[in-house]
Amino acid sequence: MQKLLKKQDQLALELLALLYLYNGESLSIVWCMDTLGETNRRLLVAIIENLSNKKNMNFHIQYSKKNVKAIFFDEFSLDDIYHDYYKNSVEIILLDRIFEGKVKNLVEYSTTHFYSYSTLYRKIQKLNLYFSSDFKITVGKNKNIPGKEHSIRCYYASLYNVLYGNRKMKFQKEIKKSEKYLKSIQINSEYLYSKLTFSEQISVIYYFTISRLRMEEYPIKLRPSSLKNSMFEEIVDNFDCFTEGLEVTKKQKKIERNWLLFYFLTTMQLNQKDNLSGYFNQKIFESLYKNESKPAEWLTHFNQCVGSNFSESEQTVMEFRLYQKIYQHVYFSKVVESLYQNPEKREASGRVKSVTYKVQSWYENAPFKKQLIHHGITIDVIVDLVLEHTDFLKRSKKIYIGTKKGRHWDQYLAKQLLTTELAEQITVVENWGKTTDFVIVDQKIPVLPAYKTFIISKNPSLKELENIQKELQKLLA
Repeated sequence: MQKLLKKQDQLALELLALLYLYNGESLSIVWCMDTLGETNRRLLVAIIENLSNKKNMNFHIQYSKKNVKAIFFDEFSLDDIYHDYYKNSVEIILLDRIFEGKVKNLVEYSTTHFYSYSTLYRKIQKLNLYFSSDFKITVGKNKNIPGKEHSIRCYYASLYNVLYGNRKMKFQKEIKKSEKYLKSIQINSEYLYSKLTFSEQISVIYYFTISRLRMEEYPIKLRPSSLKNSMFEEIVDNFDCFTEGLEVTKKQKKIERNWLLFYFLTTMQLNQKDNLSGYFNQKIFESLYKNESKPAEWLTHFNQCVGSNFSESEQTVMEFRLYQKIYQHVYFSKVVESLYQNPEKREASGRVKSVTYKVQSWYENAPFKKQLIHHGITIDVIVDLVLEHTDFLKRSKKIYIGTKKGRHWDQYLAKQLLTTELAEQITVVENWGKTTDFVIVDQKIPVLPAYKTFIISKNPSLKELENIQKELQKLLA
């Protein structure tokens, strides 16, 4: 974003950040020039003079011919000074108006905003040079911002944050025009707002306001940028109340709701590496299927994002979760269920043959077969996945209790269980490898992948031990 500013403004922000780093210290102007890579002393001195004249920015600058010193007060924020420069940038404001769909004709816009047509044309050329191949800015065409949907949304979210942040609610006039819409937000989302801070409330209103405008065919494309994982369920559940009173079709609402779900999926859930398990499948894809979303569309969007916006480790996680999604498909799950219900298919050779046959049958009729082929998800890959998930069926009936080396109460618990009639079927291991079927941990230890996890207090009572024994016996029955 900073690259869209004039060179002088960019230099001013870099200088201010440098002074902020050495708050209260006197710095040589020559040293500042060397550090910033600027050879024009006169330009740097002019910038220092301009900064010293700024009002209400919570900093004070003192300077002489050779030195400069800045004192920053507790209330100072670099975001505030950045915002002051951004809001006065012709390029950034023009871009903001284009994203809002308010620049239909460049000649008309140049007249109403007192810029020459040639100046605005050059600004748009500069913007397109900056954006490279992600998307382009055109004015007077049917679509002002052709390009990658994900890139456009991400960039617009960052543009909104630097221009507005929590300072004002954007599109206030548009919201006020729809009193019924505003009223539904205030009344129907009381429960949701009671859980949020003020800034989070702004983020929620911001997203749904953009959704409303998008559904009314404004050319706005963005994603929610600062919503917490814990808010996901409430937001999805309250989506209808935010769109109440809109004169749009059910199809338009459904499309917008799906975008909400998809961007939670790609930009939030997968960036929260500590909270991927369970939540990913149970909440997001559950919501997608409740709303009859098409898996083919989601796989396509999924692949687009993986291709350009995630690291290798994140791609690996996404691919694994995609496999899980296939595994959980309503038809495909019957393949796995049959393995549990038919003991004769638990033998290794028979199992593989049976699973392969069932997967092949499912694969041929899968609603998103083309996408599976495109992503390299073959029948063999899915067979391996099913066998991995049901691997414990071909093992001897043993329970592996994962313990942490050096944790005495873990060892104590294991010994207590080994004294029961389950002793022959229990093996204690001191690692968390993939062979661990069942893990017993206290609430302070992160729960690692396992087929079954028992959470028990640090000093387990006899009753707790008995309950675990009963559960283990059921699993081994």
